[in-house]
Amino acid sequence: MHKSIVDSGVATGLLAYLHGEVVDIASTGDGYYLLGKDGGVFTFGHLPFLGSMSGQLGTDATALRATSTGYVISGLNGGEWTCSGGCVQTQAPTVLT
Repeated sequence: MHKSIVDSGVATGLLAYLHGEVVDIASTGDGYYLLGKDGGVFTFGHLPFLGSMSGQLGTDATALRATSTGYVISGLNGGEWTCSGGCVQTQAPTVLT
């Protein structure tokens, strides 16, 4: 029988670090990642933490996708940040004129 994050007490610890709501989840065979609206990433299972953009996006985070080397955070402004032991911007935000 599997416990939920609420039953296991993980939710209490998560709430201490989560600044806003969870906007996306990405799962792999080893666990899953949660993405906070501020760009924070939380890992569960046997997945390593590979970086976060918490409070550094300049926009809301909207999506998270797992890759073979880590994960990609997408922002509301069209920007993307690839995290695989630190995060680097791999797609510039869209500039509307």
